[in-house]
Amino acid sequence: MMTAERRSAHACDCYCCDWERERARLRRAGLGPWPNRPIYTSEMRLACGAFRQLGPVQTFCRQERDWWDRHGPHALRWMRELIHLELDDDLARSKHGAEHLLAIPCDRSRGIVSPHRPPFSWEALDAREIFFDGYLALGLRPGWSAYRLAQDVGGFATYLVRVGLIPPRVGGPLLEDIERWAPSWVAQVEGAVEGEVEVSRARDEE
Repeated sequence: MMTAERRSAHACDCYCCDWERERARLRRAGLGPWPNRPIYTSEMRLACGAFRQLGPVQTFCRQERDWWDRHGPHALRWMRELIHLELDDDLARSKHGAEHLLAIPCDRSRGIVSPHRPPFSWEALDAREIFFDGYLALGLRPGWSAYRLAQDVGGFATYLVRVGLIPPRVGGPLLEDIERWAPSWVAQVEGAVEGEVEVSRARDEE
C-alpha cells in the first residue's frame, strides 16, 4: 500500500506570477490579452519559486519523492542551458516536456504506463512509452507546437544522457528511438509532420 507524502509547495508573489495573475484577470473581464507592463524574461521565470517546483506536490511513496528530488534540479539546469543557447522561446513548454519525461518511470508504479517495466528506473525506456503511452499531448496549451514540444523532450533526454543520469546503454538507443517516433507523434497531434525532429537541440556545441 502506497502512502502519500507531501513535498513542499511554493506560493509565489514574484513579478512573473503577478503578471500572469493580472493577465488572467484581464481575460476574464474581457479587457485584453496583455497587462500594460513589460512581460517577464526567461531568467525571471526560472528564478520564480513556483516555476522551479517540478513534479507533483503530493507523491505516493518515498521512492517517487526521492526521484523528483534527484532529477528535478537537472531540469532546471537544462532550462538554464536553453537560456544560454537562446533556445528559450517558451520555458513553460520546455518545463512540461521535461516533467513528462521524468514522470514516465514514476507512472509505471501506478500502472499508467508499462506496468511490467521497473518503476523509478530508466531501464527499457523507449519513445513509444514517452510519446504514445503517456499524457504528453494532454498538457499542450493553446499556441504551443507539438513539434517544439517533441524537441524539448528530445533535448532534455539528450541532456540526461550527457550528464549520466540516463545510462549510455539505455540513452543511445533511446535518442535514436525518439528521432524515429517523434515525427509520428507530431503528425498525430497536429495533423502533419513539420519536418524531422532534431533531438540534439541542447547538445553541447563542439
